[in-house]
Amino acid sequence: MTVSLDVRTGSRPALSFDAPRVQPERLTGMLMVIGGLVAALLNTSAPAGIALADAAYRAVFVAGVIFLTTRARRWTWVWLAAIATIATASLIGQILCTVALGVAVGALQARRRGAIGALVAAVAMPALLAQGVGPLERLTSGELRDTFGTSAIIAVVAIAPIIRSGYPRLTRRQRRRVRRVVRPVAAVLALVTIGTGLVLASAFSPILEARELTLDAADTALEGDIDEATLLLADAGEQWAVANRRVAGFWTLPGRLVPVVGQHLRAAQIATGQSAAVSSSASIVASRFDGDRLVEDGRLNLEEIDALRPAVDALAATTTRAELRVADAVSPWLIPPVRSKFEFANDRLGPLSGIVGAVSEGLHVGTDLVGGSDESTILVLFSTPAESRGGGGFIGNWAEFTAADGELKLTANHRSKYVNDLLIERGATLRADADYETRYGRFSIENHVQDVTLSPDFPSAAAVAADLYEQATDRRVDAVFMVDPSAISALLAFTGPVTVDDGYTINTNNAQDELLIGQYERYADDDGARTEVLAELASTIVSSLLEEPPDLVQFSQELAPLAEQGRIAAWLANDANGEISSRLGLDGAFPRASGDTDVLGVVHQNAGQNKIDTYLTRTVEVDTILDTDAGLVDHLVRVTLRNDAPTEGLPDAIIGSNDQGLVPGTNRLTLSVYSPHTLRSAWVDDVGAAVESGEEFGLGVYSMVLVLPPESSTTIEMRFSGPMTLEDTYNLDVHAQPTANPDELRWRIRRADSTVLSAAGWQGDGSDAVLSTTMIRPLSVSFGLRK
Repeated sequence: MTVSLDVRTGSRPALSFDAPRVQPERLTGMLMVIGGLVAALLNTSAPAGIALADAAYRAVFVAGVIFLTTRARRWTWVWLAAIATIATASLIGQILCTVALGVAVGALQARRRGAIGALVAAVAMPALLAQGVGPLERLTSGELRDTFGTSAIIAVVAIAPIIRSGYPRLTRRQRRRVRRVVRPVAAVLALVTIGTGLVLASAFSPILEARELTLDAADTALEGDIDEATLLLADAGEQWAVANRRVAGFWTLPGRLVPVVGQHLRAAQIATGQSAAVSSSASIVASRFDGDRLVEDGRLNLEEIDALRPAVDALAATTTRAELRVADAVSPWLIPPVRSKFEFANDRLGPLSGIVGAVSEGLHVGTDLVGGSDESTILVLFSTPAESRGGGGFIGNWAEFTAADGELKLTANHRSKYVNDLLIERGATLRADADYETRYGRFSIENHVQDVTLSPDFPSAAAVAADLYEQATDRRVDAVFMVDPSAISALLAFTGPVTVDDGYTINTNNAQDELLIGQYERYADDDGARTEVLAELASTIVSSLLEEPPDLVQFSQELAPLAEQGRIAAWLANDANGEISSRLGLDGAFPRASGDTDVLGVVHQNAGQNKIDTYLTRTVEVDTILDTDAGLVDHLVRVTLRNDAPTEGLPDAIIGSNDQGLVPGTNRLTLSVYSPHTLRSAWVDDVGAAVESGEEFGLGVYSMVLVLPPESSTTIEMRFSGPMTLEDTYNLDVHAQPTANPDELRWRIRRADSTVLSAAGWQGDGSDAVLSTTMIRPLSVSFGLRK
């Protein structure tokens, strides 16, 4: 306590209390510790990729900047706080940095106090190093996000003026101390970096050799030489292991501690280690795989499959682990060429992991399905897109196979009419999911099983088919497959031609024409004979495949594209969510609505009860406008239908209308367009049209009945618009109905603002993106959106 006396006035002594003051140096030290700890504990910037080392780097870096800020000119405080405000990712960080910016601006007018600069830096630096989407990221539409050393580059820009201004203002003694620390550390880092570079260079040759061996193994396996592929994979695994031993030895630990260098060394360790593991695991699978022994005497060799399964399971686990590890290796601290290779590998590993996992699960499910002692029932539906249904075509035949102890037998082959008669006799009921029952229940599917594929979603249709067949025959169905004429043609390439009772030969070249048109011309007056021929064809194909099994690699290569097109599909009763079929590409599922994925599907159903759709073609044109600012999508969908059927020269089964009174060659159909957006208007040949609206798969579905005279065309236009999540990408799924003639698709996507559009396979100058293609398979695309 002090006493003061005003001697000029003679006033009474006044009492005053002065609070103790904290020395500026002590306050600066406290702020250095606090700022360093915050950066170490709460920040995620990882230049080395080792948590403890990265935390230490962040703490020392931030503490050093705080110290230099106390010596730097005050305008540099404003610069630092301003950069931190626009670069930081978190809302709290932006608020704190804004306050710090205000303090720094205020300090320009006040008496210089270094502690204020230290306070500004203590707030700004931890926030500056935070990675994420800040205002600067949003202004660049995410271009900076995850790019090489983004956080470090921004930090250098922010602190460069502080270093330039603050370092010369240190005392001579302080500068000498800084040099004594920085110079040896820099020398050590340089030596370690050079050593690490030599280590990585030593691994370059085995990496190249391993890569070539891996590619050769894949090509050899696809050619069917599994033995040679096994040797190549084993050699590749050894070369990957050699490279991994060179980059992952104990001598590389110093390199792992060096910022940026450590991330590249870590990436090399992950790449070589996981490649070695996958190659070795794949070589074990290949060594145990003997396609000639999987089927013997028309029966699956269960012992061979049991011996193969553990190796496939191990490969599935290895590829899954590799996918996770490679994804973890992708870092913004990798230089762009290295990073792009890891992103490419990660894009490939995802599908590979899914396929191998599905094969692993499929072996277990398939063995249970075919190899159990209890008899399983497998249903095969024969579809013909000559009479279109949403899921492909009219189901004419139902083939029943039974399987037990590895043996598969064709036990029954029914026409749809026979199944219908059984269902009517037994008073069957439709039991389906809500979407199916609501949309298709009115068509009495329980008495018209030929229409079970009205749904464009095969899992929904297959579940109904299995249930109705069980109601008709009292046989529980364990699996349902669907094949169309394209699939039959592909199978005939393996079995060879089939000669039917009347001496006519069906082969891989004429099968589609015969099944779509020829059979109806040849047996126009004898439907029973036509049915017998189809049954004979199916039975012969199955018997041939079992007696002389094809090379499984070539078999899968031939059928995989047809599965992708929806011309072969599979449903398993014990695969409730369809995960196995989906990963194998066999599910035939219709895309579902999603908040961040747009969907379009154009589907037509034959309503004339004839086989005329072989003469129908569709051209789909879409003009899309994206308004990223408003988050809106606008589609103008134009569908042109062309009916090239003649008025004469073909049987009634093709150009007749089953007593509907239509001119021969007339195509009567229902056209439906699926979209998650609201329908704004509809026209038919430029005239406003009424549309039936409904909902399926979480999408709106808009339908109209059309009648196309022979050799005519009509154009339908529908405009849709609605909200859509449009931040960094625009994702789009387009359904491809497996019709007799694939759609011609022409799509143009335009921007309503300054957004730059880009997508693989699409043409355009950035202001738009254009695609022109034949839709033989579904389309799934992701557009990059950048302003």
